[in-house]
Amino acid sequence: MSDWDNDNLYECEICKASTVPISGTGKWMLLGDAPDATDISRGLAWQGRNGTILRTELQRLDVDMYSCKIGNLWKHTPNDNKECLDWSMVHILNNLEGVDAVLLCGKDVVEYITGYKVSLVSSMRVPSLYWSVPTWVCYSPSMVFQSLGEFRLGLQRFVEANT
Repeated sequence: MSDWDNDNLYECEICKASTVPISGTGKWMLLGDAPDATDISRGLAWQGRNGTILRTELQRLDVDMYSCKIGNLWKHTPNDNKECLDWSMVHILNNLEGVDAVLLCGKDVVEYITGYKVSLVSSMRVPSLYWSVPTWVCYSPSMVFQSLGEFRLGLQRFVEANT
C-alpha cells in the first residue's frame, strides 16, 4: 500500500478543508484544471461559469454532464505544493474504473496528463502519461468567449468517437 492510498497520511490542510472530489458515475470522465470558487463552495466540480458552459454544450449534443464522472486535476485552488497535485492524481486514477473515455478540458490538465500543449492537440485523441483509457483534449470551456468553434469541435469529436 502506498502512502497515497490512505488519506490520513497526507496532511495538507488546504486539501482537507476545501477539496472538490471526483463525483458521479458513468463511462466518461470529464476533467478540468482546477475548481473555481463556486465549485469549492458547493463541493462539486463544474458548478461555476465553466460548468454552465460545459453543461450547455453537452446538452446540445444530447449528453447529460451528470451522467459522467466529473472532476479536476487540482482538488482545490492550485498552489506550489507538488504533493497536492500528486494526491489529486491518485484520486483521479482511483476513479478510472469503468471509464471508457476521458475528456481533458484546459491547458494545465492537458499538459500535466499528456505532456502536450493544448494548442497543439485540441480536439484530438492523445495518449495519457498515466493510463491507457482513450483520452481526448479540448480548450477550457471559458475559451468559448474567444473561440466557440474550437471548444465545440473538441467536445463534438469526443462525443462522436465515444457513442
